[in-house]
Amino acid sequence: MNTTVLQRIFQDKFGITLSPTELQELTQTTDTDGRSPFRPRQQTDLTLVPRADDPRPTFYATNQVPRDWNTTAQHEYPKLLWSPAGVEVTVPAGKDAKSQEQALLKQGYGSIPPADITPMDAIAREMAQLSDEDRALVIDMQRQARMNKIQEKIARLSDAELAAIAGTAPAAKGKKTA
Repeated sequence: MNTTVLQRIFQDKFGITLSPTELQELTQTTDTDGRSPFRPRQQTDLTLVPRADDPRPTFYATNQVPRDWNTTAQHEYPKLLWSPAGVEVTVPAGKDAKSQEQALLKQGYGSIPPADITPMDAIAREMAQLSDEDRALVIDMQRQARMNKIQEKIARLSDAELAAIAGTAPAAKGKKTA
């Protein structure tokens, strides 16, 4: 980066003025196009063995497996099964995992979670989990939301458009018409 541009940025953004030596030191240690700064040993030593003061994460690529790593052993993971109602059950890995899995499969559990056929099925499942009072509250709030949408649309209509759509509206309860 150009040192005059960098000098102007520091002056405008932070209100500080750097000396030419400070600016040169700053650009030499941080001008790496977004990468970590190179260390002098990285110019000659390509093994890149990290030291304690190296700030970068290190990943070793090797084709040698550890001596204590048994590559032939196979371990089963715990399995997830779902009931037709959507209840998830974990079958832990162990000696009797197969018998537990077979017992649950006989009860109707499956390895694929039940998918709702339609959005109505999902809504019906969620509504079935609510109490009667909560269901009534949800339905009343939905009716109120629909009424609010209609009222917003009607508020935008002129009187002539309203009369054409509504026709003769019934009189409001408790009020007399002329």
